[in-house]
Amino acid sequence: MDMSAVPATGPHSQAARPKRPSVVIVDYQAGNLRSLTAAFTTLGAHVILLDRPKPGLRFDRLVVPGVGAFDWACQRLNSTGLKELIQRSVADGVPVLGICLGMQWLWETSEEGREPGLGLWPGRVIRFRNVPRVPHMGWNQVEWVAGTRRPAWLAGFPSGYAYFAHSYYPEPADPDLVWAVTEYGPVRFPSVVGRDHVVGVQFHPEKSGAWGLAFLQRWLEEGRAPCITPETMTGISATGEVDVRSHSGH
Repeated sequence: MDMSAVPATGPHSQAARPKRPSVVIVDYQAGNLRSLTAAFTTLGAHVILLDRPKPGLRFDRLVVPGVGAFDWACQRLNSTGLKELIQRSVADGVPVLGICLGMQWLWETSEEGREPGLGLWPGRVIRFRNVPRVPHMGWNQVEWVAGTRRPAWLAGFPSGYAYFAHSYYPEPADPDLVWAVTEYGPVRFPSVVGRDHVVGVQFHPEKSGAWGLAFLQRWLEEGRAPCITPETMTGISATGEVDVRSHSGH
């Protein structure tokens, strides 16, 4: 059995877990991860930057971030073995969060390139058309869609404003995947998508102030911590150190 990275799941895994939730952030050289690692550290997580699978590594949650070109990201994830790590994590029920390009990679195809995506969800990623400006960059509202089957950890969480920087957005084949939407010009696009333990966001929560930090805290704790709202997190800054012992560097 390939033990290159083992999600911390199963009846005997509790003793192996650190007291703080351990979060692997996949580092495939697609953007600066400083803000994201600092945000999770501020929220009390044990952060591990991972640029390739590591034997025997155990973790509680996995984040797929990224900015840049779709084809390059697909090729990088394939060549490093990180694609298999993500697939195994999804299959084992590990909570996975895709951010921006990391979320777009979860779909089948993208107009930006020729490489196939992970194909976790049916649908494609398309480019903005007939909008004021491309890329869509800056603050915009994230509005929850009424009647969607959102998980318990999002219960009572308010709509809010988040920071966006993207030229493409997902077009799901299944509307039930869409948890929240955002409007840009005449386009109403999915900004939060998900099913079961896999969630994707088009915005950058680590750059979205108190609301973004509160969103990450909800995902990190899944309701186990006291209810944190954007209002109670006002004034909290995303600073801190990150464990880079599992990051091989280049």
